[in-house]
Amino acid sequence: MVSDWAVWSGYQLEADAYKRFVGVFEGTGDAQAPDKRIIDYVCDYVQWRELLPPKLAARAPNIRFRTSDREGTNITHIFFPIRFIPFKTRRQLNDPTHPEHVIAHEETEKDKRKLQSLFNYIHAHNGGEHRMNADLFEFAVMKDLHPLAEWRAKCWLTAQYSYNFMSSSRSSMIIRTRVTLKLDAATVNEHKIGQ
Repeated sequence: MVSDWAVWSGYQLEADAYKRFVGVFEGTGDAQAPDKRIIDYVCDYVQWRELLPPKLAARAPNIRFRTSDREGTNITHIFFPIRFIPFKTRRQLNDPTHPEHVIAHEETEKDKRKLQSLFNYIHAHNGGEHRMNADLFEFAVMKDLHPLAEWRAKCWLTAQYSYNFMSSSRSSMIIRTRVTLKLDAATVNEHKIGQ
């Protein structure tokens, strides 16, 4: 049976740097609304990604976040997952002698190319005024949901939305959620390594 968890390798940004990143892809630069919370910036990225054509959406990873509290309310970093291996043991994360520790923790040229591909797309489509340095992104590893577990969770949510909100005002949300499901299922193989 496949674990519901995966060890993800990718890049992370501190929360303030992430806000600047959102300004770059929106073409607004460093102009930040003072009353805007980090979760609002997360939603901006998610909405932007949803509007991309499927091939381009594969360049823009689904984001995850790190928090400094158990409740998950204080977001400190935004994580851009690039690839994963199925989670089997904490040793994959913490033990340098574990064979899969190196696979997860070692940045590859392919990882760098994927990050650069995202930058290339953003810089080509944001009006060209605002740029961001890839050096602000730190290579990192985290344990989070396996893509198939995410897909199941999104299917369940879609079923709940479809059941509870059949009004026309919610139909666009349901359609967007279904489109996202198709994209996420299609990108599982794009991210998978080590199997």
